[in-house]
Amino acid sequence: MDATPESLRSFFARDQLRNGRGLLIRAINPQDKDVLQEGLHRLSAESSYCRFFHFKNDLSLQELKDFTEPDFDRHVALVAVDEDLELVVGVTRYFRCDDLPLRTAEITLAVEDEYHGLGVGSLLLGHLVDIGRAAGYREFRAAVLGENYKMLDVLYNMNLPLRRSMEGNTVEVHLSLDQPPVI
Repeated sequence: MDATPESLRSFFARDQLRNGRGLLIRAINPQDKDVLQEGLHRLSAESSYCRFFHFKNDLSLQELKDFTEPDFDRHVALVAVDEDLELVVGVTRYFRCDDLPLRTAEITLAVEDEYHGLGVGSLLLGHLVDIGRAAGYREFRAAVLGENYKMLDVLYNMNLPLRRSMEGNTVEVHLSLDQPPVI
C-alpha cells in the first residue's frame, strides 16, 4: 500500500456490511463539511457523548475545516458510505502523537446509531490499521469512556495485540501494529 499523502487523498475501498449492503470506504475531503455536520446531528446524545466525552450537537467552522482537510501525513481520516443510500455513516481518523517515543497515533471512531453492529467500525478501523502500518506506525491508542462497551468491543475484536489501562472512567487502549494479529 502506498501511504504517501498524495495517494491517501484518493484512497477508496469497497466492503460489505453484515446485512449485505455495500459500503464504500474513502478518504474524507473538504466537500464533506456539510455531510459531517449532518451526520453529527443524526447521532444520539449518547453516541455524541461517547465520541467527544461531552454532548456536542454542532461542529464549529474551524472544527469542520480541521476534520475535513487532514494533511494525510500526521492526520488521516476515512469515511464509510452506505452505497445504496449514498449516505456517510461513519468516520475514523488518526492523529500522530509527537510526544511519544514510538511512532504512535491517537485514533477516533464514530458510527451512526442505526449502523451499530453491522461492521462499519471494524471495517473502517481495519483500513486505518492497514494505512497506519504502511505509514510506519507501531501503535494506535484510543481513549474510550468505560461505559462505551460498543467501542471497546470493536477495539478488542480487532485481533491485534493490545494492552489497556484505566484512568478515572476512561480506558486507554493500546493496539500494537508491528506484531502479528492475535488469532
